Amino acid sequence: MIFPAGKDIRNLAAHPWTLCLFALNVAVYFLFIATAQINERAITMPEGKDLVVLGHIYTQYIREKTPQAWPTYQAIADRPSFHEMMGEKAIRNSAFVEAFTAGLFSPAVGDQIRVESLRKVLGDFRKHLESGVMYNFGVSEKKTGFEMISYQFVHYDLWHLLNNMVLLVLVGMMVEAWIGWVIMPLYFIAGWGGGLFHLKESAGNLPLVGASAAVTGLIGFLIVLKPKQVVRFFYFFSPFKGHYGYVFLPVWVLIPLTFLSDIVGWFSQFPLARESVGYTAHIGGWLVGGAVAVLTQSLTFNKYLISRPKKETRP
Repeated sequence: MIFPAGKDIRNLAAHPWTLCLFALNVAVYFLFIATAQINERAITMPEGKDLVVLGHIYTQYIREKTPQAWPTYQAIADRPSFHEMMGEKAIRNSAFVEAFTAGLFSPAVGDQIRVESLRKVLGDFRKHLESGVMYNFGVSEKKTGFEMISYQFVHYDLWHLLNNMVLLVLVGMMVEAWIGWVIMPLYFIAGWGGGLFHLKESAGNLPLVGASAAVTGLIGFLIVLKPKQVVRFFYFFSPFKGHYGYVFLPVWVLIPLTFLSDIVGWFSQFPLARESVGYTAHIGGWLVGGAVAVLTQSLTFNKYLISRPKKETRP
């Protein structure tokens, strides 16, 4: 892996606006999310044979309701794990979950006792989901108000928080060095743009949460604003000597590392699939961040807004 490390993380205190965003994310997680998740982990989801049966039901649903999408799935239908994968997709598809739990769609064949059992399990899952903190503070088809802001500070688990905070700190310090306090509205605007693009392209039954769209917006802003600026990157391939360290590269290297990888991830999804990675949210944040950078460069007062960062010192 490789990621930007233009500023020494020990200097975080010298970047108060980045520190503020970091502190808000961490505080929200430990004060509100971590406690609520203890109860939410009790939720029952289809697994094992039930998940495979649900996959068969979802396959029938796609063939009947959206036949134009079926050829894409048919190409891999002979894989041993196909129906298990389809079961996982079914849980994320809000249209299917609503139709199935309401009895508006029933498979033509199969064990009807197990089908009814699955209908109840999926219905309970939906009720539990909609009463949870993730759903009520995350972005989904039914949550598009203040959730467009609140979702930017909510994370599924500690690992999710840690990944996003590392990038927020490393990228945020570089961006703040150029635009100062403006990083705050940029963070919110990019996150809002990411949530909006996600709603348009990938919204499903599970809520979108996390700071990644906003952070990706900071990356998009950085790339468009200073594409040729040479900054320090940290690379790590293994703990052995020579397999990790620092390298100086232009900012535009972040394009294949972030934007293009999300584009590939987005287009590799199957029709009606709802992936756990918010590719569309990342892309939306990136585009909004880039657009803000273009606007900033066109403003007559940009020389007062954008400061020249101190030259990086190579170790």
